[in-house]
Amino acid sequence: MPSLTELPSDILYNIFPYLDATDFLSLTSSTKALLSYSQDPTYWRVLTRTTFRIPPQPLLQADGARWQWLYKNLRTKTRLFTWGSNSHGNLGRAAINQWPGTVSFPFDIGVIADVQCGGWATYVLNSSGVIYIFGAFDGILSDRRSSAAKRVLKFPEQYRQTTASRYDPQTAIRQFSAGRYHMLGLTDDGSVWSWASAVGRLVRFFEGETTPKRQVTRVAAGWDRSSAYINDIGIVYWDPVRETSENEIEDNGEYTVNMIIIPGTGYRRKPDDRDLDTLESRIGEVTNHIVLEDYIVFTTDKDKIFCFPTSNITLIESGILPREVPEPIELSTFYPDDPRSPLHIRDLQGSYRSFAVFTDSGSVLTASCTLLDSHSDPRTDHSSPLPSPDVIPALQGKSVISIAFGDHHFLALHSYGSISSYGIECQSCGSLGLGVRSISSLRGLRHTPGRFLGDSRLKKGEGRSVWFEPMMIKWLEDMREKMNDDEAAERAKMIDDRHEGACAAVSGYFEREGQKWEDGITSEGELGAYFVLKASAAGWSSTALVLVDEEKAEKARLKHIAVSNSKDQSPVDQIKEATVAHSAREHAVDLLMRAGRSFFGLTARDAAAARRIAQNSADLCFHQAGDGERGFDGVTSYTWSNQPFPRLRMADGKVMPGEVAVTD
Repeated sequence: MPSLTELPSDILYNIFPYLDATDFLSLTSSTKALLSYSQDPTYWRVLTRTTFRIPPQPLLQADGARWQWLYKNLRTKTRLFTWGSNSHGNLGRAAINQWPGTVSFPFDIGVIADVQCGGWATYVLNSSGVIYIFGAFDGILSDRRSSAAKRVLKFPEQYRQTTASRYDPQTAIRQFSAGRYHMLGLTDDGSVWSWASAVGRLVRFFEGETTPKRQVTRVAAGWDRSSAYINDIGIVYWDPVRETSENEIEDNGEYTVNMIIIPGTGYRRKPDDRDLDTLESRIGEVTNHIVLEDYIVFTTDKDKIFCFPTSNITLIESGILPREVPEPIELSTFYPDDPRSPLHIRDLQGSYRSFAVFTDSGSVLTASCTLLDSHSDPRTDHSSPLPSPDVIPALQGKSVISIAFGDHHFLALHSYGSISSYGIECQSCGSLGLGVRSISSLRGLRHTPGRFLGDSRLKKGEGRSVWFEPMMIKWLEDMREKMNDDEAAERAKMIDDRHEGACAAVSGYFEREGQKWEDGITSEGELGAYFVLKASAAGWSSTALVLVDEEKAEKARLKHIAVSNSKDQSPVDQIKEATVAHSAREHAVDLLMRAGRSFFGLTARDAAAARRIAQNSADLCFHQAGDGERGFDGVTSYTWSNQPFPRLRMADGKVMPGEVAVTD
């Protein structure tokens, strides 16, 4: 009988999945011949995803060592960050916050596996398959005061709720999708559940079937539709269920949906298949689909992309289904003009009115419903060229593995664990995560002149990194304060006057300097102190699931402290205390400003003046009497304390005015 070392590798790969991590490491370390298998990427990827219910990301490339590292650290180092509009408590923490902040829970929720934003809520899936929500399902109908609490999404009483200590395959969520005001969940046994309130409903697709399960492989919730992919049937969609829905809610907590099947999407390829002249054969096997406002978009194994207008069929709510359903529409302008360079689609992502197609070559093609309107409108004159997708230069070849779309902003997640934000920040709500107005202008955010709550925006196609380190707020605040120096007055005026060249040079400078924050701490190829696993956005808010290496983060903070006079606290503890004080200060300013507008009917101009007064009052509380130039309590000097506001060379070759040396 052959020994393990004599077995072919394909047999060993079939044995490995039956071993837990301890047994696998013991086996692979027993002999030199097996040691090479110890960091097998397939084993660690499958183990990590099944243990922690990590959703698959087709573009996520990681070697065995990284997957092994993730498996060891997900349990203890995962942190949830939120930022942006907090209108219904959907950030899970106090106040509006324009900088990412961590969410704490009043109870142990276990290891967070996935997070998604809805229109007015944030949904969190843990490794046991339990979904938590904070915020409101429907922000238009809900009471803001009662929607902020963190709570578990429940099932009807007759179903056993999965918990950390009790598993039930019918209620353990393996995949979920957040829509505008509803949520869909797919359980381990293939059941589909729909939530528009705290208690879910079991979905049945066919009247009279004995089981509601039909081999559903995924669910997708959109702006105003719910959808699923059912093997051998295809993509189906229906109206989300509300308590006032026309769909019949049965006593046992189930309901049968009035669904539409998208023609030609049920094809499943077989090894001996021949290409026939049928709709199914022309479309191919569906590989992914998303639900947007008024459209469903899907890709197939033939590297084709299609859309299906859902707004043209208006009889679903009445329960009267149309006799004829139109065929999907192929989006031909996504394909290259040169047939020698065919499009190879890797993934499809999107929400609301925007979506992105990812290719094997590293390209990211983005588009909106405006492009879909042109392709689907029968009045379109097809003799003229149809619109093509956008190719944003900043996204190309930058290892972008996912894009999360909000209403007017989006977040790009890179494979090396960082996020870059793009677009518009409505009413300066903070959805881009670049800081409050005073410091976000240093990051390239352009504020509406003369309006306190006007929109802020990044230059179209320009992204800026989202930073999670709170000490970087102090750095940006200090550099902003240096704009008040007499020597920097002319440069400061250029920034305040939104001089194109000066703003671009300054925002580019801080972007580059921020990327150097961990230089000397994190070596090339290592994961940084903050490694983003998942980013999500919807409406005016954003969230990210981040692996935080506290030891590495503290080393980076210490690197930036020049002098500390405190004998009672370490510099790191001082920074943590000051961060809390900073958040409290911003919260106090926000409350004072809101109170003035709500109770005294202040105009935007009055509110701006009130905010300046509130800011000054909060600053007096934040800085102790006699501190002088001190920032954080006990810290008298930082590595940037003696640096002037940078004098830079602009893109046209001209140098910003001033007397200090030009910063390269």
